[in-house]
Amino acid sequence: MRIHPSLLRALLSLPSCPIAALRAPVAASQESYADFEQEIGGLSCPPKGGLSEMQQSTTSTPTRQLVFPRKTAGTRPSCNGANLAQLVKTIELVLDGLRGNTFATKRDLYYRSVKTFGRQDRVDYIIEDLAATLQVRREDLNVLAASKGLFAGQISIITVSGKTLSPGSGEDGGGCLVPAAVSIERISCEGARWVLVVEKEAVFQSLCCPAFLKETMGDCPGVLVTGKGYPDVSTRELVKRLSDDYPSVPIFCLVDSDPHGLDILWTYKFGSLSLDFDKENLAVTRIQWLGVRGSEWDSLGVDREELLPLAKADRAKALKMLQRDGLPLEWRRELCYLLHLQRKAEIQVLRVPPNPNTSKLDLIQPKESLVLGEDLFRYVSRKLAEGGV
Repeated sequence: MRIHPSLLRALLSLPSCPIAALRAPVAASQESYADFEQEIGGLSCPPKGGLSEMQQSTTSTPTRQLVFPRKTAGTRPSCNGANLAQLVKTIELVLDGLRGNTFATKRDLYYRSVKTFGRQDRVDYIIEDLAATLQVRREDLNVLAASKGLFAGQISIITVSGKTLSPGSGEDGGGCLVPAAVSIERISCEGARWVLVVEKEAVFQSLCCPAFLKETMGDCPGVLVTGKGYPDVSTRELVKRLSDDYPSVPIFCLVDSDPHGLDILWTYKFGSLSLDFDKENLAVTRIQWLGVRGSEWDSLGVDREELLPLAKADRAKALKMLQRDGLPLEWRRELCYLLHLQRKAEIQVLRVPPNPNTSKLDLIQPKESLVLGEDLFRYVSRKLAEGGV
């Protein structure tokens, strides 16, 4: 849904009152209000937070109440001149883009008024809060996030400009940057039999080489994607698009064996808490957890003395996740296991073959693969096979 500039213009008339309960006066007469309502027709008003139903004051002047920010509605966040100036400036920049039908990244908005915002994260927070309050997607405000995710393998992306992004099978290495969803015309993954989302770029680079894609998985082509840690919206939209366009192709996720790795998996599968209102367009509920699991450490030949200790932040993250509704039982057991041992492991506990020949399954000696953990190529191919690929 495209948000009409008139709605945001109403925000510009906000008086100096707490941000948690902003009121924007609209037309003084029923006739002009009807014109306004028709102009922004189609906007659904959320029952809580966000935009409330039209209220009639004691003077019969129609007003529309805006609760901002929606994500912290009812908490009365601090309000000062700087915060209000940043909000109004962001709305002004968004309106400019809507009027000119031009797109900008959050970084672009920040550099247009560095003195006003001071920090990049102020723009990020305001844009997310505006989208949540108005119940629209960030793209509907003509605001995009800078791409950081990568993709490789049996996939080609055709953009609206006619350009084809095709990383092939890793001959050039590195993969391609994930484009913004609004610039994607269609995606072709003909012949792909699996999609693997990898938490870390370093592991992604190890897997998108010909030694893995051609030699280890040559007869079973697939797609590799990484969000370089916690994924950006563009990467999540790509995985969601792959899930919707190719429902018969299984999707897996490879993350660290620690609480933050499971939280990243949660973001892909159930959506992030900050963009919960848009989870229908971002969450990939059928994504499967490939690994790495703490319960696998012994079978992988990992020496527990070489495991990393859980940091304070890891324990806090695990305890917070255990309180979430809908946490899968397997994930709950994994978090409890990590808390019990007070240890964690990164994906790199799986040894990367030192040369292409050692990636071939018939040349890997069992004892050799248990020295520093199971071979990464062998582990991934084995887990994909166990997942039905």
